[in-house]
Amino acid sequence: MVFVNYSLHALIAAAYDIQPFQLIGAPPWLRTERFDITARASTNAPLPELNLMLRSLLAERFKLKARQEQRELPVYFLVKAHEDGRLGPALKPSTVDCGPTGRGRGPAPAGGPPAGCRAMITPTGGDFEGQAISQLATVLGMALRQTVVDQTRGILRLL
Repeated sequence: MVFVNYSLHALIAAAYDIQPFQLIGAPPWLRTERFDITARASTNAPLPELNLMLRSLLAERFKLKARQEQRELPVYFLVKAHEDGRLGPALKPSTVDCGPTGRGRGPAPAGGPPAGCRAMITPTGGDFEGQAISQLATVLGMALRQTVVDQTRGILRLL
């Protein structure tokens, strides 16, 4: 694992599989100070295992102590508009398989993700190609700074 110019805030959020807004009680410098970190990990390790390794690294190198707790917070639910399976006017099934992370399979081209694999929210709208509905929920949650739960049975990939 190699992290270049990462904030501890982002690393902690990744290690605990939470959105950045869900990390509370952190001093402001966790967002501003940047670190380069190199660690060894199996290339075939599944993401939950890598997250556990990252937690151990943070505890060892930064003496991080954290606890997970549940709180009642506002939540948005992403639901189907039509129960009969019809798509809304701006949704089309994708012809591109961007993989589970939405960034494509295999190494990314030098310019970024493969053509047709994009997830972006802008002040005036959004641009999603080849993304699972669950990825849309994740990106919306980051933009809204609130949890968005995918209740669509997200088998559709957006184009």
